[in-house]
Amino acid sequence: LYRHLKEKLTQFYKIDKKDVKLDEDGIANFPDLELINLSTHVLPCYRLRRINRIKNGNGGKSKKRKVIVTTQLIEAGVDISVDIVYRDFAPLDCLIQTAGRCNRNSERDKGYVNVVILRDKKRELYKYIYDSTLIDATIDTIETFGEIVEEKDFILNSINKYYKTILERGSKDDSRGILESIIRLDFSKTAEFDLIQEKLPTMSLFVEIDEVAEEIRKKMEKIMDSKKGFERDLEILDIKREMNNYTLQIRCSEELENTVCTLNPIDGLEDYRYIERDELDKYYKIDLGLDLGEESRKALML
Repeated sequence: LYRHLKEKLTQFYKIDKKDVKLDEDGIANFPDLELINLSTHVLPCYRLRRINRIKNGNGGKSKKRKVIVTTQLIEAGVDISVDIVYRDFAPLDCLIQTAGRCNRNSERDKGYVNVVILRDKKRELYKYIYDSTLIDATIDTIETFGEIVEEKDFILNSINKYYKTILERGSKDDSRGILESIIRLDFSKTAEFDLIQEKLPTMSLFVEIDEVAEEIRKKMEKIMDSKKGFERDLEILDIKREMNNYTLQIRCSEELENTVCTLNPIDGLEDYRYIERDELDKYYKIDLGLDLGEESRKALML
């Protein structure tokens, strides 16, 4: 979707793709708007910088309108507020979580949340991600409302029906867990039940996006080579906090795992692979994030 919007915006503004400027945070700048990509394909340090840009407008330096393309990471623990939301269809608790980012701080009299259904050539995209019991319960719940509904009417009248339907149709244990979470208003916990579970291997991928990341990797290798015992464990614990800013955790298919395994390991950390700075153009884009080809776009990112 980000790629598609970026291309459409270049056509709208009648500029060449190569003339689209990416700033130091990996944000695409157009004459009167910023196109921001937020996903777990993007390094954590860059995600944080982009979230801060959304919240404070680059310290007040930018007055441009922001168009944000994001994944489910926005649903919990990300405190931003936008005027208008377009959300692909999902279980009701996910829709409510996303809606909570619209006019969050009451900057305007009213915000607008639009739920759409995205499809590829085979089927609706939400069917690749969510459990059918949750989807069916959501469809049955929202069918009782019209095309346009006020937030207070929708939330108050939909939640009970939604979870009662899940309780009737779904696994008793899962339903009880979801119900307990909603009673505590802890929507983040319900996400554990939303995603279709796939037992895929997990890999850590360190990206040398800049000199700081390269120095962190070299420092880790030096610790692994020269330190031992408790002293080494202590220093590893300390530097891993820094490494996390430049590390992607991925659950990936066999094809993607084979690609990642061709990358260099970090000496002493066999569960880590890393992308060298001179290979960034091949594997990582500052705006898109991880890009190992078609398989990386199918990867399930943690």
